[in-house]
Amino acid sequence: ADKSIAVSIVAVSVGPRLEEERLSARAHPSREALLAALGQEALSQTLQFAIRLIQDQAKEEDCEMPAAGPLPAGGFDPSMVSSLATLVGIQRIGIEIDPSAPALPPYARVAWLFWTPAGKGAAKRAEKAVA
Repeated sequence: ADKSIAVSIVAVSVGPRLEEERLSARAHPSREALLAALGQEALSQTLQFAIRLIQDQAKEEDCEMPAAGPLPAGGFDPSMVSSLATLVGIQRIGIEIDPSAPALPPYARVAWLFWTPAGKGAAKRAEKAVA
């Protein structure tokens, strides 16, 4: 973003076990649907919790954050996911990305948040911090 001074990258995972259970329940469509919904809700809640923590920190630093930019499970540039994954060490939380086909597994999400100074005083403090 134009006036941003920093960016936070968030990666969350509910782990592969729930996805494995969902796949093994294919013979039972209602169970499969329930497990899929449970996984999506868990990911959403986990991501929102992490975003709220970062937004609270931004407020303490006199910064604002527009809405987070999510990277959904399918609609993103694969090279971007691979770069972000390397940058934040995404494998440390159990998210494995195949370099030959870089895509997030269905049990993971990545988002980013831009830090923008809230006012003139915050902008000056940010300039001093960067210098």
